[in-house]
Amino acid sequence: MPGRHGPGLLTALLPKMMGSLLEFQTESSTTGFRLYISGDTLVYDDLKEIPRRYPNINLGLLHLGGTKILGVLLTMDAKQGIEAIKIISPDVTIPIHYNDYTVFKSPWKIL
Repeated sequence: MPGRHGPGLLTALLPKMMGSLLEFQTESSTTGFRLYISGDTLVYDDLKEIPRRYPNINLGLLHLGGTKILGVLLTMDAKQGIEAIKIISPDVTIPIHYNDYTVFKSPWKIL
């Protein structure tokens, strides 16, 4: 799944990252359960490809750490999380990976 650490040219200086999509299906079912895990991405245009290629995502786990270095946002914060939900449109979204390291700045109370 697409993902990007940091905006624009800064992306080339930061570690590569990716999101993941897991699909669970039994042999007898025609529909499965789709789980999208954002990874430490920011919202950007390539995320729009996810619901086009994989509609009907059941659960989205969004990394919402809100990490900033020198004022530059490197991982989604709550505001970008809302944008990501609108783009990907999972049935249920659970925010994760926030406030669990000192570099993450999105506390639970704003999510």
